[in-house]
Amino acid sequence: MQRPDFNQQLERRLQRPESLIFFIRISPVVPFAISNFLFASLKIELKNVLIYGIPGMLPRTLLAFGTGLLASSFLDAKKSDE
Repeated sequence: MQRPDFNQQLERRLQRPESLIFFIRISPVVPFAISNFLFASLKIELKNVLIYGIPGMLPRTLLAFGTGLLASSFLDAKKSDE
C-alpha cells in the first residue's frame, strides 16, 4: 500500500534532519535503540545526531536526575524521622 502523504512528510523531514533528531530524542515513546536504528536507516550523519540529539536528551536526563535527588532526599528525611 502506497502512502504518498507519509513519503512526502518523510522526504521533507530528511531535508532538515535537525528537528527530526531533536523530537525523536526528546520523545519518551521512542526507545534509544530504535531511534539509533532509524537514524542509521535514514542515513543521517553521526555528526548531526550528536549535535541535535544531545539537546533532545537533556530534558529527560535532567528530569531523571532531579527525580533521583528528590527520592534520595525523601528517603533521608524518612530515615531521620524514625
